[in-house]
Amino acid sequence: MDKNKKKGIVSLESAQENSILKIVNEIYSQGKFPCPIKEEIEKGEKVIGETNDYEKAIFLAREKIEKEFNQNSQSRETKNSENQIKALSHKVLSALLWATIRWRLRNVISADGIGLRQDWKVVSLSKKSLNKSRLERAIIEVHLDRF
Repeated sequence: MDKNKKKGIVSLESAQENSILKIVNEIYSQGKFPCPIKEEIEKGEKVIGETNDYEKAIFLAREKIEKEFNQNSQSRETKNSENQIKALSHKVLSALLWATIRWRLRNVISADGIGLRQDWKVVSLSKKSLNKSRLERAIIEVHLDRF
């Protein structure tokens, strides 16, 4: 008998059933990771890496949840609690994405921040690379973000 079954431990797949990680794993298992990021690398930014396939799946799952949230928030039939769960799931996946990237690239991150650009590139951001218009755009995005 399997040692894990004796202890009552279920498979990872079973443990993640009906969770946001199931969405990530489904995207990952499909092996298709189209990059929705259109922002190009700007002057002062330095490419320090590229997202791996699991990080891409996390990003795409986050985008999928955001799309569902935006569609549901326009419908009066959607329960407020469902929208709250989707908003929280978006935040959790965002935190997981950035924590995963920062952990993996911790030896090369020496800037004030990091960002994602076209073709899944991870760039370092310094205060100098955040010009005024870009900083204003980032602040506006934060204020307009539903999450």
